[in-house]
Amino acid sequence: MVNAQLMDEVLAEVGERAVVLIVSDAGAARGNFDAERVKQTQEWMERLKQSVRYTAWLNPMPNESWLYTTAAEIAHFVPMFEMSRQGMNAAISVLRGRYGVGDKMYR
Repeated sequence: MVNAQLMDEVLAEVGERAVVLIVSDAGAARGNFDAERVKQTQEWMERLKQSVRYTAWLNPMPNESWLYTTAAEIAHFVPMFEMSRQGMNAAISVLRGRYGVGDKMYR
């Protein structure tokens, strides 16, 4: 895709059985915290979760680099995993609806 498309248009094209995998460092690469980015991401994710079945986030930065960054806060409301073999397997499990933390199943 080379042209911008409204989120409502994109979501209208995908079915409710669709799954979404996000690949982003979520601000961890710069090592900073941006409250506005967290707020906007949370609002966007809430809209996305109303239209798709499951979502997962792969972060190319190691887990320990997320501490005190925007990524750490986003990981509270989106199942986020380090981009490693184990993290990719966990993300795939989420997208298949088979990943839970304790009694909570991400959806």
